[in-house]
Amino acid sequence: FTVVLSHFKGHAMGGFGGGVGVLAGPTGGFLIGFVPLCALCALAARARRPLPRALLPLSALLACHALGTGWYCLIGRLSPAAAFLAVSAPYLIKDAASLAAAWLLARALRRALPR
Repeated sequence: FTVVLSHFKGHAMGGFGGGVGVLAGPTGGFLIGFVPLCALCALAARARRPLPRALLPLSALLACHALGTGWYCLIGRLSPAAAFLAVSAPYLIKDAASLAAAWLLARALRRALPR
């Protein structure tokens, strides 16, 4: 909801523009990919076992990048490899580091805050 709503007021990934044109543009797949990313990370936050807690965020990251790359492939009429190298590969390490940092912060906050 927040992702969609932000496009009517402007968003950094849309060049601070808004509207349906941003969702239909080259970064639209990543923006739509935030939905499964958030859902899978929320599931990970509720997971009790360590393996799902680790694998769900990684799956979320891959889902977001798959949607973004696929979308860019279609919009740009590029091969999947060319689209991946253009819009996904340069950001995977940064995005994985961001997920790890968010996970560490969430773990620290969960321990520090009263239940």
